[in-house]
Amino acid sequence: MNFLHRRTWADGRRKIPLQRRISNRWWLCVFWSVLCLAWSATQASAVIVGSFTTPNETVVFQHVALDSLSGRVYVGATNWLFQLSSGLELDRAVQTGPVEDNIQCFPKTCPEVSLWDNVNKILVVDEVSRRLLVCGSVYQGACQRRELEDIALAEEQIFLPVAANDETSSTVAFIGPARYMDYPSRVLYVATTNSRLGPYRDMVPAICSRYLENEEKLFGIIEKSFSEILRVDISSQVRDYYLVNYIYGFHSGDYVYFATLQRRSHLRSMEEGGYISRLARICISDARYDSYVETTLQCLGPDGRDYNLLQDAHIVRAEPADLLVGVFAASRDHTVQTSGRSAVCVFSLADVEQRFTENIHLCYNGSVPSRDMDYIAGSIQDCPEPGVREAILSNLLNSQGGNIFNFCGESLKLNGSLPLTSFPVITYENMTLSSVVATTTSHHTVAFIGTRNGLLKKVLIGDEAEEFEEVVVDEGNPILPDMHLDPTETHVYVASPYKISKVRIEECSKYEACDQCLRARNPYCGWCSLEKRCTVKAACQNATLTTDSSSPRWLSLNTQQCIDFQAIRPEHLPRNSLSVVELVINQLPQLPYGAHYMCVFGKSTPVQAKVTDQGLACLAPVLAERPPIPTGKDHVSVDLAVRSSETNKDFLNRLFAFYDCTVHKTGGKDSNCIKTERGLCMTTNRGLKFIKYSELCSNKVERLFFRLAVLLLILPSVWKIVTLKTSSDPEK
Repeated sequence: MNFLHRRTWADGRRKIPLQRRISNRWWLCVFWSVLCLAWSATQASAVIVGSFTTPNETVVFQHVALDSLSGRVYVGATNWLFQLSSGLELDRAVQTGPVEDNIQCFPKTCPEVSLWDNVNKILVVDEVSRRLLVCGSVYQGACQRRELEDIALAEEQIFLPVAANDETSSTVAFIGPARYMDYPSRVLYVATTNSRLGPYRDMVPAICSRYLENEEKLFGIIEKSFSEILRVDISSQVRDYYLVNYIYGFHSGDYVYFATLQRRSHLRSMEEGGYISRLARICISDARYDSYVETTLQCLGPDGRDYNLLQDAHIVRAEPADLLVGVFAASRDHTVQTSGRSAVCVFSLADVEQRFTENIHLCYNGSVPSRDMDYIAGSIQDCPEPGVREAILSNLLNSQGGNIFNFCGESLKLNGSLPLTSFPVITYENMTLSSVVATTTSHHTVAFIGTRNGLLKKVLIGDEAEEFEEVVVDEGNPILPDMHLDPTETHVYVASPYKISKVRIEECSKYEACDQCLRARNPYCGWCSLEKRCTVKAACQNATLTTDSSSPRWLSLNTQQCIDFQAIRPEHLPRNSLSVVELVINQLPQLPYGAHYMCVFGKSTPVQAKVTDQGLACLAPVLAERPPIPTGKDHVSVDLAVRSSETNKDFLNRLFAFYDCTVHKTGGKDSNCIKTERGLCMTTNRGLKFIKYSELCSNKVERLFFRLAVLLLILPSVWKIVTLKTSSDPEK
């Protein structure tokens, strides 16, 4: 006999066997897990509108580029280039490797070769020439141009060392303006980490300007003369040890910038000083790169924690000054390994330029003795001597009209002693941020931040940032730094090493009520009052007629209160009474010329309303259109709605009751309807606790009020406050 199945509770109920209870719980857990996963997948699929995955794990994505004119997306991967539609459907796939190469030889000159994977190092869209600039790790980092309409159509490869020639060394490139010898042009700015592989790395500068508009010298380093070569090099004494990792590059105003991650000191004895993030700057008019200056980027937490490792950055074009949004991580000890603590810091470019100027002045006014840039080739050790610096400053003052706006004509090459410090707008524990792209909308700055475990975080940037949404893009895989907003800025392209996804920046329609819409804190979403739905501003009729971030027509996250009834006077009417109903409504939107508001009582004919200082006033429906009161009841409720002729949609609703107290007895202890000394009728049914001037008590007063209200509606010019004094007996 199996005693396990004979156990019972004290009340006689048989106990479920232990194995069955465990089994049932296990199946319950499985059921809920599957349900949650299905729900999560549904939510993710709703916001991810398209994706493209690598054919196999040997094809690893490195870079993503976007053509803002056509909307096409280009992906650079190991041995492959992909051309995708804006919806991420595959248009073209071009194989770029493996190729026969030898890292010890100049391209195509070595008899002994073997197969090498071609890792994409540069992928830049040139929208002026309508070409895609592509550089790989093979052939010493050589480049070529391809047609944007069809990447299979390529020009001859140019065998010049441009990019890093291995998989891990950084290369950052972007097209920016230049004004050498007062002649405006476009150039390719390139920064490259020394890979230390092969004998040709000294041909690749740390930072340089390369030709774009000279077909004969395409991708070559720009040289204005023998002494004017647009490049910065790490000193040969420390080049193989002091490796600079280039994170991001951009231009703003009269300067180009490169954000870097590098050792705190170039001295081997200071190795335990760890790593810092820096910002390098060069004047776009400097044909010799003498204006090269660096300063430390410091993202410092309120507790003193230094988030010293810059992971990615993005420039935001904003007013009154551009913003640099960076994602940082705190290091583990003195290494480049992250500790799992991350932060977002924002730097105003106005503050950036001011700090660069301050650091230069410290050198030129004698406050600091050294330029502290021994690791840059051709730098001068000491700051100018007293007599020399006065002459330099005097010349600058004379040439710039009495104020020194910049030092672009001077031989600077200095390391700023004052850091550029910002405090985190948001921090994360046990989370490493890996990428960021940012933009502005309705006077708000928004950052889309990728993480090392495949998440996309949407963050509203302010004095204190707040995360308003999170999307699982490719769980377990890091999000690459190359994130892009599509040309309409309604989607963001997010890539991991094996997958690129098109993610909708908002899901406003999932919020069904005004308070939900505003509580979401999504700066793209607002409550479209007259259409009674949560939308982006452009989807709300006539909302874009104002440049305000919020208006009664489209309520944004800055709004403190949703549009609603504040009061209804009277709150209910006798079934056979004629009256005007006053609706007190906060922040009622103004309608365009010719449009009007209407009151709709249930199924009755809509009645045109009059706009008042406090909201609306409208006549109650005619008696014939009022619903009958059900037998045995003392009232009937209808839906009182406010409608706009502009949208023909009811956007405010409240129950409104018509009642009849005569159905109750007027005496006895069971009476619910009582005639008081003041001629008032009271009932406790359905919340109608206190009703003035019922049919039983005050027909004459009701009719008098109705006549006055009709007169005031017909004659708006005499709309004013009327005080009516009556005696306690409504019959008089």
